[in-house]
Amino acid sequence: MELLEWKKSYDTGIEEIDNQHRQLLEFLNELGKETASGDNRKTAEILEGLSEYTVSHFAFEEALMEEAGYPYSGPHKHVHKTLIQRVTAFKEKLAAGEAISEELHSFLRRWLINHIQRDDKAYVASVSAHFKLEDEAPAEEKEENHGWIARMTRKFFG
Repeated sequence: MELLEWKKSYDTGIEEIDNQHRQLLEFLNELGKETASGDNRKTAEILEGLSEYTVSHFAFEEALMEEAGYPYSGPHKHVHKTLIQRVTAFKEKLAAGEAISEELHSFLRRWLINHIQRDDKAYVASVSAHFKLEDEAPAEEKEENHGWIARMTRKFFG
């Protein structure tokens, strides 16, 4: 499987979100490497780690959107919920012994890139405005807002 490399076009401009997306991409690359081996046990282990991290990432992202008052956070949450349901179905197939690695990797790869570039980039303006993450924001506002983001990062990933 071809490894995914982070591209500038994937950047949202929100450092913590971009770091989390990079971690998700690393999980996908790990999954892609295992796909070639055909080891369902190892694939299941990687998928479990990816699932757990994804749930935390989604919770973090949803808290960020809600705090910022992003008007489309409801539909965005629905997209997250739908992915979790799809991944659960893949886990069940894998547990039943089905060879789903290539299909799973291909699906997740397409989903992640499309989601970042379309759905996630859609909330950036609202989040950046709320948290005044732009370069021209006064230093004390940046510090206060980055403090909130740091607290939420510890809450979901610490």
